[in-house]
This record gives sequence, structure tokens and C-alpha cells, in this order.
Amino acid sequence: IIIPNNISNINTSVFSGCSSLTSVTILEGVKTIGWGAFQSCTSLTSVSVPKSVVTIGQSSFYGCTALTDVLISNGVKTIESDAFHGCVSLSSVTIPGSIASIGDAAFADCSIKTVTIKAKEPISITPSVFSYYSNYTYYSYANTATLYVPDGCKAAYKIANVWKDFKEIFEFGDAYSLCGTNVETLVGTKDILSIELQNSDDVKLCQFDLRLPVGVSVITMNNGKYDVALTERAESHKVSSAQLSNGDYRFVISSLDNDSFVGNSGTLMNIGLEISATMEAGEYSVKVLNTELSVPDGNDLMVVRPADTKSKLTVKSYTPGDVNNDGSVSVTDVGCAINYILEQMPSVFIFDAADMNGDKSISVTDVGMIINLILNDGASNRRKIQQTIEDVQLSLMPVTDGYQLLLENKDDFIGFQFDMQLANESTINNIKLTGNTDHQLIYRMLNNGMYRVVCYSPTNSPFAADGNVILDITTTEDIAISNVRLTTVGISEVIINDMSATTTGIADAWELIQQASELKVYTLDGRLCRTISVQPGENSFKGLNAGIYTIGNRKVVVR
Repeated sequence: IIIPNNISNINTSVFSGCSSLTSVTILEGVKTIGWGAFQSCTSLTSVSVPKSVVTIGQSSFYGCTALTDVLISNGVKTIESDAFHGCVSLSSVTIPGSIASIGDAAFADCSIKTVTIKAKEPISITPSVFSYYSNYTYYSYANTATLYVPDGCKAAYKIANVWKDFKEIFEFGDAYSLCGTNVETLVGTKDILSIELQNSDDVKLCQFDLRLPVGVSVITMNNGKYDVALTERAESHKVSSAQLSNGDYRFVISSLDNDSFVGNSGTLMNIGLEISATMEAGEYSVKVLNTELSVPDGNDLMVVRPADTKSKLTVKSYTPGDVNNDGSVSVTDVGCAINYILEQMPSVFIFDAADMNGDKSISVTDVGMIINLILNDGASNRRKIQQTIEDVQLSLMPVTDGYQLLLENKDDFIGFQFDMQLANESTINNIKLTGNTDHQLIYRMLNNGMYRVVCYSPTNSPFAADGNVILDITTTEDIAISNVRLTTVGISEVIINDMSATTTGIADAWELIQQASELKVYTLDGRLCRTISVQPGENSFKGLNAGIYTIGNRKVVVR
């Protein structure tokens, strides 16, 4: 039932013995609950008392044997004798800070295991308040129950009559804990610190400071905000953050709807950490300081301040080339690096261990350097060298069923990678290596629709030198190649300008090249078959046999 707010007093015994009554909500405005008002309502399980109520009358809930949930708001001053006597299912009770007196046997013959009292000064009570009757004798169950008192008030309650008899006395902060998890990570990497909240009662808001060791910082994202994410425990909340003048980070978690965090334990938020590459390996402390939690106090909020906590951050140094962090450099690390290049993220991937040349990207050049480590018993050359394009020329040659990739080079090359885009959202039929080589070719369509092609040698063997076809690309569509990287035997990197190859009909080709005064036409094998003097408005392709020709950078089909 709901007691409306136009009733100021709930009369004596008005609902006494009402066995069908299961819950009572008393609206703001009611001032007193009369003698025996709900006595012996044996099906009543919950009751909510608003802050307008000043007095909970004598025996008002006497014998409510199913009662388990009682909310007494801050405003109640008096709980009269026997008010909750015989509520045998009641195991926990919270007494508001406004309380001035509790009558004899108010909570006698209950099953109380936990009492929370929010009054900072202990009020005077008799031993019968928390007692039970057995074998014609009253005993105190305080010596088996736990008492929670406001922060800073434990000493006062430990010397107060009756209150001192509780088995354990804790301050509110002792019932709550906010702590970071232990983290094991590597220098020069990024990791996640989870913040866990343990709470004995509802918590609505949270604020704390985070102190990280020198060399560790919270990741700043592109939008300038810190990399923090709330979990499902704070699904209705938002987080604000800032770095303080002393270097600590402050986090405030709030809810516009004043919702509580979900549950009583588990991860509340995750914080992205960045570990400096110059940080020394070792064990460090991560501290959660100055925590303040806002917990319900009836219809109000009360601040709870748990003790500062610390967790352990273990930073380990990584081994260059040990991409999967298994303690050795092997062909598995080569596979992990290639998967990363192909945007197939391995479950364990140490970026800095894979970035062998330190250019902040992972490419086929890094793959070559890892292979060198494997082949040379740990020898590594972590150079960051990029040659000029004068040292190498990569070109596309049209053929009947697609294109060939030609390499003209002064230095020997051991691997390459590039991205390839096809016209009309088509797919490639095949890509294969030419010649006798021990190189491995892998390609995959990325999420953006482009193909990424990677070629490397398990033994870092070079391609045959100067002017050789190294790749056959079978497709009926035009292609464009970008992000080309080649790796030399000396493990330096060459970056090539983007290139394209297109198939064009005669009419379109003529429009494209009319600006030229002279036109050279080549067969697919590179032989010059005709030189045409271009006349304005005249199509000088007449007379060419049907077939495919190369004109400038265009592949032209004559039908």
C-alpha cells in the first residue's frame, strides 16, 4: 500500500494483523506512525519511512515476521520500544543520523547481523534494544553482529555502553574500497588499469585521485580527452577527468539521474596507460587517493571516504623481435608481424618489439629485420633508413589478362608490400610470384576494400636484379597501387610513389592524349609498333590490328 501525503498520522493499530499486506510506502508528509499500526502483518516484506516522519511508534511493526527491507530516512528522531520486536527475518538495519532515542527492545528477537548508525555521537540505549529471548533469558546479539559508524567516530562508539559490545566496529569507509588492479606490462607499450569498487551499500557518485609512477601517464586521445571507459556497473553515469598541479589525475563519476552503481563488487572503469620507452623495468606502486563516495542516507546523500589504496605495476623490458612476448624470437614472431600488417590483429602483439627500425610503423622491412635476428643468432641492426626513389623503379606493365609488376633496381631487394585498389569494386582473380624464388606472397582484402599485398623471404634472399617481372596480377579491371615499401638486402626501406594502370577504349584514349604532338604505340611485350603524328580532331588509331597496346601510361584495347 501507499500512505498518501495528506495523512499526517498513521493511527494506532490501523493495519494490525493485515496478513495480505506485503509492502508499505509512506509518502512525504506523514509525521508519526502510531502504536501497533502494522503489528503482526506477517506477509509484510518491505517498508519505506520518509524524512517527514519524526516518530516510529511503540510496537508499530511488532511481529512482522517476513520483514527484510526497512528504509528509515534521515529525519526520524525516535524509534519507540518494541517498534521492530520479533521481526525475525530482519538481518540488517540502518539508523539515520537524526536519531535521538531508541526505546527498549526496539529490535529485540530479530536476526540482526549488521547495524549501521549514521549518528556521529553515540546515543544512550539499554541492552534490550539488540537482544533475543531464549530459555527464559534475554541475551544480546550485539556480540555476534557488526556495527558500522561514521568515519572518525569509531573510538567514541568503542567506549559507549551497549555499542561497545558489538563484535566488530568499522567506520563506513571500511565497508567500501576503491582500488586499481595489478598490471604487468612492457616498457614502451600501452596497457589498461582497471579500477574496482567494493561497496556494502549503494553508491551513487565517486571521486578519486590517481597517482602514477614517473614514466607512466594516462593516454590522451585525439579529441584531447583521457582514455577512460566506464563499465556496465556505471551504465547511467559519465566521467570527467583532469590532471592536477601535483601530477595526479582526478576522476569524477556522476549521474544526472542520481542512479546508483550496479552491484556491490567488480570493475567500475578502465583507464588507458602509456608506458614510456625510457622507463626502467621494475615494480612500481599505483595509488588511488582521496576517494569520496556518495551513498544514500534516506532521501539525502552522505559522503564516505574509504582508505587510500595501492596496487602493483610491474614493468618488464621487451626483446626486439619478440613480437608475441613468449621469450624468444622465432618464425612465429614473423607471422605475427605479417598478420599485423594485413590488419589481422594477433591476440598478443608488442608493437615496439615489432617496430625493428623505430619508424613507428610496422612494415615488411621490420619483417626482414626479425628474420635477420633469427638467422644471425640475435644480431640486429635497428637502422631507420629510407633510400630515394632514384635507386629503384617499380612499374606496371599491362598484359592480356591483367598486369605484371616490374622491378628495376640498383640494390638487391628482399621484400615489398603495397596496397592495391581495383576499379568498379571488383576482385582480383589471382596474384602470384614469377620466377624461381623462395619468397612468400600473402594478400588480403582490408576493411576499406583495398588489397594489401606482402612479399617476404624466410631467408631474406634477394629478388633477381634489374628489370625482372616479379609479380603477375590477374584481373580484368583497372588497378591503382599505393603505399609501396621495398626492403633492401641491407635492411633499409624504399618508399615508391603511387602508381596506376588503366584499361581504356580507343575513343577515350584519343581524348586523353590529343595534347601530344607525337604518339608512340607499343605491343604488350614492349616493342614499338607505330609512331603517329597527332592531327587535331583526327583519330590516328585506324589501321591497328585488334589487340591490346600500351600508349603512354595507358593500356588501350583495339577491338
